[in-house]
Amino acid sequence: PYHFNKKGRQLVVEFPMNFEPFLRMVAITAGKGKWLDLHAEAVEPQGRSREDEVFGGIALMFGRNPGLKLILSHTGMTNPTNARRLLENYPNLMMNFKIVRNHDGWRNLEPVTNRRGDLYEDWATLFEAFPERIMVGTDAKFGRHGFSTAKYRKMAKRLRRLLGALDAEAADRIAHDNAREIFGR
Repeated sequence: PYHFNKKGRQLVVEFPMNFEPFLRMVAITAGKGKWLDLHAEAVEPQGRSREDEVFGGIALMFGRNPGLKLILSHTGMTNPTNARRLLENYPNLMMNFKIVRNHDGWRNLEPVTNRRGDLYEDWATLFEAFPERIMVGTDAKFGRHGFSTAKYRKMAKRLRRLLGALDAEAADRIAHDNAREIFGR
């Protein structure tokens, strides 16, 4: 429901999460027991907070559909304190993450890695506390001009390095076990 132009050339998607057609789609998805992958940016590039709309929308979706299975893209693009609160409040909530080295392109959003691609300590602590609720979500642009197999291999190498800094059991769950449980082989 919320995607803002952070780089000067991105499409903007903005509609309220209490939009009835959207909520009907959420209800259909929940009723079928399927996972919904949601991209919702909690802060605009100029710094205006959308946290009330995003977190309120998530509360509304789960309030209407307690069995909803939701994946928040890019750890909800929020900080580890908010991410922990969401994970504690909604047992059917998963988060995926991606390595973000160019923080300028994520204006006012909360990357989980520093510019070298290392997990910040507070995020590493959260990942190890909730390994069954976090998974890799590369945001790879397959088929897009300029995205190559070599670029993807480099991305995978960075992910392996990052996950190698975590407890081995947590790293396995995050790297592939959680995705396999949700999406199958």
